[in-house]
Amino acid sequence: MTKTKIAYFRANDEQKKFFKEKLGQSHDILFFESNDIKKHLDGIGDIDILCVRTNIDVCDKVISKLPKLKLIVTRTTGFDHIDCKFANNKNIQVCNVPNYGSKTVAEHAFAHILHLARNISKFDANAKRGEFTKESLKGFDLNSKTIGIIGGGKIGCNAAKIAKGFDMSVIVTDPFPNKKLAEEIGFRYVELNNLLQNSDIISIHTPLLPATKHLINKENVDNIKKGCIFINTARGAIVSNQALIHALDKSIITKAGLDVIEGEEYFLFGKEGEEIENINNIISRDNVTFTPHVGYYTKEAEQRIWQTTIDNILNFEDGKAQNCINK
Repeated sequence: MTKTKIAYFRANDEQKKFFKEKLGQSHDILFFESNDIKKHLDGIGDIDILCVRTNIDVCDKVISKLPKLKLIVTRTTGFDHIDCKFANNKNIQVCNVPNYGSKTVAEHAFAHILHLARNISKFDANAKRGEFTKESLKGFDLNSKTIGIIGGGKIGCNAAKIAKGFDMSVIVTDPFPNKKLAEEIGFRYVELNNLLQNSDIISIHTPLLPATKHLINKENVDNIKKGCIFINTARGAIVSNQALIHALDKSIITKAGLDVIEGEEYFLFGKEGEEIENINNIISRDNVTFTPHVGYYTKEAEQRIWQTTIDNILNFEDGKAQNCINK
């Protein structure tokens, strides 16, 4: 009996072991450490399933080179790295992992918030140099501050719950308001411009879609409340780098905590150009904390990602596809 053939990209030893134990008997798995599928197309032309994650470009040209492909499964919630429309036209199913990090990423957003609110890295750096001064490093309470959450899905709502634990006032903008949930958690919905103008802290938790690309841009960034702390643990391109640079230069945003940044894929593929210069401009500032897209990266979340990915594959093969993007 011919085994189902899977190409698994961006694999480390731990992942290889896990997937071999779970699928190795019934599937032929080709593991690649690389992010760049295009370099390996000649060797994977007969695969049935493609397994990827963020920053792996599954474009129409890649899909066209895989004539036997039946399923693309991404080990992420976001799927903007996949040409889902083209895959749908080719009758290729696309599945994601929707809920693995709904609490994990919200916690990471608050790690950035607390880090910035209390100047943790600066105190630590000073102490390691033998300097124990607290001058110019006075923090501020989260209690009574207003946090504006852009995106009221599972991650955004978990961020709202955490914020309420700090006795913060919470406002949310989302195109699909859930009034019952707002009442249960204790937040209220507002329009984006209202949120920008009235938030002491802004935290982004919306997916990257055509409608949300550059949601924060040069046209609306001046509306942000002056002195705001700005957090993005969602997708980099939701925020224009040019707009963020402007807001930081003008002290509209006084501190930023970023787990993602527009053009972050340039680092992975070694590209050069204006976007790299913009990224370096932003993350080199001492009032910006940057973590390289690791908001999901905990032991528990990673296990959920792997198991759900396997479940997606097995359910698809049983004719019971789950977590489908292009139904």
